[in-house]
Amino acid sequence: MRAAVNPHVTYAVGVIDDPERLRGPLTAAAAALAPFTVEIDGPGVFESARPVLFLRVRPSRALARAYACLRAALERTNMAIWPHYPARRLDTARHAGVAGPHARGAAGCDR
Repeated sequence: MRAAVNPHVTYAVGVIDDPERLRGPLTAAAAALAPFTVEIDGPGVFESARPVLFLRVRPSRALARAYACLRAALERTNMAIWPHYPARRLDTARHAGVAGPHARGAAGCDR
């Protein structure tokens, strides 16, 4: 089992037959985003047999824009995205991996 050694924000989890197909679209999408600040809002726990400790983040337009841009790139790869990461929901207070209605499409992906 690999440990997550780099701090990160999860934007989606899913299934794809060839993960290498993600590299080009996601690299281009990430390069199109301007740098932004993420504000931490405190700790939380996903309770289960194997609890996950996480840091809540404050919702922001920058997070929503980043999600929209990355989500649009993922949709072009036909990756089957897990339903825990819906395209039309903003719940970044619980997890930085979910976007809201104002984040539809790929608007705001350019610097």
